[in-house]
Amino acid sequence: PRKYEQRIREAEHGCFSPLVFSTSGGFGPVSALFIKRLATLHSEKFQRSYSVTINLIRCQYSFAILKAAIRCLQGSRSRVRSFDSNDFCRAISEAHLTLT
Repeated sequence: PRKYEQRIREAEHGCFSPLVFSTSGGFGPVSALFIKRLATLHSEKFQRSYSVTINLIRCQYSFAILKAAIRCLQGSRSRVRSFDSNDFCRAISEAHLTLT
């Protein structure tokens, strides 16, 4: 990663921050900063409370990681399909979760 990070800084004037998540729900320090920044920007843009936004983002990442872990364990039985936000909202409503 160091060589790649150096190239990103020199060529693109950016930074390289690997996002590290575990299947048990933990995440690295850079990932935590990324999620906080993403939640801040999203809550400001859509004028939602920060706590609701960060909980929603964490929940979406948790579902995505869980889905990927299950797929790795049992293998994919169908074609890979794109993420549909309606599926996520439906899963939340079926689980009787509230996003307030």
